[in-house]
Formats: sequence, C-alpha cells, structure tokens
Amino acid sequence: TENFDKTTTISFDRKNPDKHGFENISTMFKNAFVTKKFTVKDNSQYLLVMDYGYLYSIARYTMQYSDFTAEIIDLNNNRTVVATIIYKGKFDIDAIAEAVAIELDKKLVPENSSINKNDTPNTQQTKEEKLVELKQFYEKQLITKEEYEAEKKKILAE
Repeated sequence: TENFDKTTTISFDRKNPDKHGFENISTMFKNAFVTKKFTVKDNSQYLLVMDYGYLYSIARYTMQYSDFTAEIIDLNNNRTVVATIIYKGKFDIDAIAEAVAIELDKKLVPENSSINKNDTPNTQQTKEEKLVELKQFYEKQLITKEEYEAEKKKILAE
C-alpha cells in the first residue's frame, strides 16, 4: 500500500461480471471511501477489483456474502497492484467496506505529502479509541477472537 496515493481517484469493479450483489457492494464501498475523504469516480487512476462468494439466505430473505478478496490496481502505472485485501469468512457489506476504507486511510500517506516519517500525525488514536475500534471489528466478525486478543495485547503494551 505504500504506492497508493489517496488524493487521486478510485473506482470499483468485480472480477466476475456474472456475480450478483455487486451494485450493493459497490455502493457501500463508495459511501465508506467518500466518508474517509477518498475521491471516488469512474475512469479513475485506481481501480479496486473485488471478488466474493454469496448465497441467498431463504430464512433471512437476504444475500449472505463471504470470502472477500480485492486488489487495488494503478491504471496509470502499467496496472501495478498497489494493495491486496483478503477476508475469509462471512461478512456484512457495510462493515467490510468501512473496515477497508479505515485501514487504507490509517496506513496511507499521500505520495505528495510533506509529512516526514519522524513527524507524529495529529490524528493519533488513544489506546481507548484503538480498543473500541478493535472491539467493533471483532463484534462485526471482521477479525477472529485470536486476532482480537493478540492485537488487544499489543495496544495495551504501548
């Protein structure tokens, strides 16, 4: 992800055009990315190409999604893959879209940014904020109990 510049444009596509539910997923991703101040539009520099499993849950009258994978491709740089995203297991589309946008936003510094590696950004999260966010990921089943406990120990040791 170090080559990804969040100040440029991004759009969304799917690996398999025959898969159902893409309109819902792409809408959720667009909303989550716009909330994190990414620029979302067609014919963009970056393309997030996703794949996922799905089935229709008759009992719940809804689609159940699982096993999300995606690559962010830089279309202006020989289609270079600048990020890969993998999530195994069932997921809610709004939760995974939000989690991806949050993680990209946390890890990225725009390529043309003047922030030095030694500078501390003003948006540092407190331990409490990190723990609350981590718990939300666990409750939304975006991470396993083992991942939750391991990350919790790291945060508390800071």
